[in-house]
Amino acid sequence: MDKHQADDERGAVARSPSVRLESELPEVFQNGIKQLQCSNNEFQDKNSDIHEAHTLSFW
Repeated sequence: MDKHQADDERGAVARSPSVRLESELPEVFQNGIKQLQCSNNEFQDKNSDIHEAHTLSFW
């Protein structure tokens, strides 16, 4: 039996060590994402008319 079969039999979830779940990300990184999302939402609120005209020009 190879290592993967042994892991499967124990119910272990195999994943790449470089792949991390969001809950495992450092708090600072999560806060940075939240700040970017808030900034993006504020920008869209302030510039919705410009944003709409800009996106319509590409359709």
